[in-house]
Amino acid sequence: MAKIDIDISATIIDEFTRSMGSIVKANLPSTATTLKGTIVSIDNDDAVVELDGSTVTTTAELQVYAVAGDRVIVELGDHAATVIRNMTHRGGTPDIPNGDYQGYGTT
Repeated sequence: MAKIDIDISATIIDEFTRSMGSIVKANLPSTATTLKGTIVSIDNDDAVVELDGSTVTTTAELQVYAVAGDRVIVELGDHAATVIRNMTHRGGTPDIPNGDYQGYGTT
């Protein structure tokens, strides 16, 4: 097999690598997984959650109403944890004065 010597600039190679990387990443299946856990405490929009089967807690972003002691479903993916469902308060959010959902309360 003959060797072909082509002089390609580093800039072109970098651009090609970046564009192909984003195409490949966009076509990969989601690697997120969901686990059940219990809210240990809440600080503003973040929750400290103890995932089932573990004694180690993890910080998770809240996307639903939750208070300490609630059973929740946590999505883990892209190096982040997010509380996506509250199994204790399935019917929705209890009355919150003035519709203020920020800082669901500290416990």
